[in-house]
Amino acid sequence: MSGDGRPLLSVVIAATDSPVAIDRALRALEGQADRRIEVIVVGTSATLGSEIPTGDDRLATRRILAPGGSAVPGLRGIGLDAARGRIVAFTEDSCEVRPGWA
Repeated sequence: MSGDGRPLLSVVIAATDSPVAIDRALRALEGQADRRIEVIVVGTSATLGSEIPTGDDRLATRRILAPGGSAVPGLRGIGLDAARGRIVAFTEDSCEVRPGWA
């Protein structure tokens, strides 16, 4: 967290693929995340499934349910509205970030 208690970085994952893809995207963030990073996964009931694995306990992961039929721009907008970080980065559940990305 920064001095004001806010995360330094919010990572918004637009989930359009599947719970399996979300899990891969979250695991790619493991090891580089710490308490200064929040992860927001935004998707529809079709992509989020019933539960998102949080992987590394250090990931502060939030799940936000978007209206059915929402596309990537809408999912990103919802995530941006919910983000508390000083910096907001966008990715998708079909992407796996490289070590050190954050």
